[in-house]
Amino acid sequence: MLCVQPPDLRHQPLLNVSLLTCGLNYAACLEDSDHSGGGSELVIFSSSTPGNFSREECNSVCYGASQRYGGLGARRECLCSTNYEPNRISEAQCSAACTKPHVMKECGWTLAHDVFAVDFAASLPRFPPVSVHSSAHLSILSSVTPVTLSWDFGDLSPRVNATETVDMTTRHKYAVPGRYPVSVTAWAGPKEVCVRREVRVTLPPRLELHCPPLTVANQSLGVRLVSWGGEGVAVDWRITKDGQEAARATPFCPRDAVFHADSSQCFQLVPGEFSWSEARRQCSSTGGDLAVVRTDALRRLLACRVT
Repeated sequence: MLCVQPPDLRHQPLLNVSLLTCGLNYAACLEDSDHSGGGSELVIFSSSTPGNFSREECNSVCYGASQRYGGLGARRECLCSTNYEPNRISEAQCSAACTKPHVMKECGWTLAHDVFAVDFAASLPRFPPVSVHSSAHLSILSSVTPVTLSWDFGDLSPRVNATETVDMTTRHKYAVPGRYPVSVTAWAGPKEVCVRREVRVTLPPRLELHCPPLTVANQSLGVRLVSWGGEGVAVDWRITKDGQEAARATPFCPRDAVFHADSSQCFQLVPGEFSWSEARRQCSSTGGDLAVVRTDALRRLLACRVT
């Protein structure tokens, strides 16, 4: 079959494809990364599933049908192709057909959108730290659904298996703090994928608030909070009476440090010459962080302590 229009393609074979594939509605050009020279492969779509598909959903449909390529039609229907007859055409020919809709139309084709090679891949996102005895919420990302999953939580507990599932999440409780290698094996059809990621399990914080049994009006009130275990504990100090804030609590500040009331922060000046990274390591070693002076008031407060 030869093209009649446009003039530059007149009497040329219809994009170098066989007569058996000329009656299909959708075609597209997919850049070929496996061959040098900038060639592209003409993808001839052999099936169409009506619906409003996303790329991920269409990938699952085409993978389940053992198709090599997928794409979305004008109404977001899912297009699949085996492309048993690969059609290698030059970049110039392909760009003329794929970037000019009238070329496809006059040759009897509709240009498909978002064409991709169908694949099965999986990954584990980064897990946030979890406390002992709290449920760790674990999830896997898969390019294909449904899949068969086998979870190994890395703590010698029995595996958890799910067959032909679309639920990519699971929960697990760890009894001992530590770092555990979580691995998941996923199967979709004949293909198997195994992914791994570490989860960190910490002790839950146990807090003790130490207050004096008696205090005197107009004198400082010393309150101490002791944390047994736990990481990243944030403390909001408030003194209230009958549900109303009665006073503003200030954190403990060493004698050789400077307390800034507006920000309720404690600044300690360390003498010496340091690079930025060395200074930050020095601050981190004492449980703090390198200060950033953002206001004139704070700059004046600290300037008088610098000699």
